[in-house]
Amino acid sequence: MWGPTLGAQLHLGGRSIPYFQGTPKDALANQHSGQAALWEVLNLDPLFEFREIAALPRSGIGYLGDSDAAEEFLSVIRNQLQVIPRDFENYIPSEIWKSAVDFVFDSKQLQDAIRSAREVNASIRGASARAITAQIQLELVTLGYPSLCMAQRDHVVAETFSKIGGADMGLFTSGLTSLVKGLAASALTKLANRNRDALFDSSHPLAGDILLYQSRGQAIRHYIARRIDSCGDDVVVVAHSLGGLACVDLLVMDPRPNVRCLITVGSQAPLLYELGALTSLAPGEPLPKTFPRQWVNIYCRNDLLSYLAEPVFGAPAQDIEVANQLPFPQSHSAYWNNDAMWDSLAKFL
Repeated sequence: MWGPTLGAQLHLGGRSIPYFQGTPKDALANQHSGQAALWEVLNLDPLFEFREIAALPRSGIGYLGDSDAAEEFLSVIRNQLQVIPRDFENYIPSEIWKSAVDFVFDSKQLQDAIRSAREVNASIRGASARAITAQIQLELVTLGYPSLCMAQRDHVVAETFSKIGGADMGLFTSGLTSLVKGLAASALTKLANRNRDALFDSSHPLAGDILLYQSRGQAIRHYIARRIDSCGDDVVVVAHSLGGLACVDLLVMDPRPNVRCLITVGSQAPLLYELGALTSLAPGEPLPKTFPRQWVNIYCRNDLLSYLAEPVFGAPAQDIEVANQLPFPQSHSAYWNNDAMWDSLAKFL
């Protein structure tokens, strides 16, 4: 907008952006995964499968329609899911569980899918389990909780599926997963090419947080400094997202000798540095010698708000990639439930 002299630009050629120079081969391979494609769509529309089931062509007679069987399924199964299973309580608040169950079973889409079927079979039960889980993911992110990691997500689906009847034929049907590949291909391609529109979308909460930080960052940095000072010596700071940005600024402008190691997770500091928008350093300016001797920057290629520190800042920054195996935006908050991240950080803590 302001041109090459005064406007924002990637001063280091996009080095802060993971895979900026091309799509990784394994990301392309993911386009051929029916389950991955299905979850990409469910992330946007938890009720997607119900719409597709209801739209399938019908022939002959014997469909449930408005029969008592449809209402019985909705009533009986809903009652079975009113209480959250105990092994979910560690990572799903009970109010989110109930809200997701109510959302799915109150939906017209589920009712239409049941009425269009010959029986309440594994396809409908599996779709119900996935819809509840997808809605839980959306509500967790909206309310600021960590996302379910892939293992937790699949466990919730499997246990919910079992609780509402289950089946020996498995959770996924080839028809829908084949259908959804084409619908999700665009989303997966954008993901692989690091489409980061969400960062600059004013409706995204992080955009508002960044604007707030840029205008009132001193108060945030002062708060962090006081917390660090209260921790004594040999401090390791772990900061997520915008917190990592604030910590980088703080440790550049107001060094803390007691900080041995900085760990940033899903941080935007490298991108803002490359754009010339980092408060503490202009592009090309090195980190001061007073900066912590260790800086570990955790990123995930599926997290569109995580960037590479080592190519733009140099030493002591060290980038470590982890696979959250979830679509964005869940991937941005899924680090904390990812055992691989903690394993990679063990030697620094």
